[in-house]
Amino acid sequence: MGVRESDRWKTAFTCHRDLFQYNTVPFGLKNAPSVFQRLIDRILGSLRWSHAVVYIDDIVIASDSVAEHVKALDTLLTNATRAGLKFSPSKCTFAVPSLVLLGRKVSGARIAVWRDRAKAVSALSRPMTLRELYHVLGLFGYYRAFIPKYAELAAPLTQLTKGWRYEADTAGRYRLIDTEGSVVSADRIPVAWEAAQQHSFDTLKKAIANPPVLAHPDPARPFVL
Repeated sequence: MGVRESDRWKTAFTCHRDLFQYNTVPFGLKNAPSVFQRLIDRILGSLRWSHAVVYIDDIVIASDSVAEHVKALDTLLTNATRAGLKFSPSKCTFAVPSLVLLGRKVSGARIAVWRDRAKAVSALSRPMTLRELYHVLGLFGYYRAFIPKYAELAAPLTQLTKGWRYEADTAGRYRLIDTEGSVVSADRIPVAWEAAQQHSFDTLKKAIANPPVLAHPDPARPFVL
């Protein structure tokens, strides 16, 4: 994905060799993910949501038949070629009944937590600082669909974040604000860890390590809210 020539100076950086600027969009630019997402959305065209879903550079095509799958793939690859986009064969998988997507194993019948991710969660150590707690809660929350009564189970942990908040400064960097409105470092804030927090932590780890398998919604059956 190229950078417009008149905008390349905005990407300039210096090192021991000289002053350089990017001709193509590198990793790390603040608006790169959203721009790339819009490009992929345009490439998918009519396939988007009808046969394909995409998250940044993860594109999944789901079809009811092989013939339908081949047709959708042909449309995707043709549109990508026109846009000058290439796919690495080693990172592509074609015509499979299931695949790992964003930490989940997805098939036409069900969704499950990826085994390797569940194993990694089982090895988690308890958070010692507020920053570590935020990271742990983010990980647990990502799999909350697999954990019945998640909010209730996680309450002893989420209560430790009460009164704290993250906000963006004028440069767009996020900073942690304490209960008195002062900027603090989350790395330096120990968390008050008691039996309730340990029980919550252990229960959530166990739930993700041994999760249920979720079925896809069936529009032909009644939904209970």
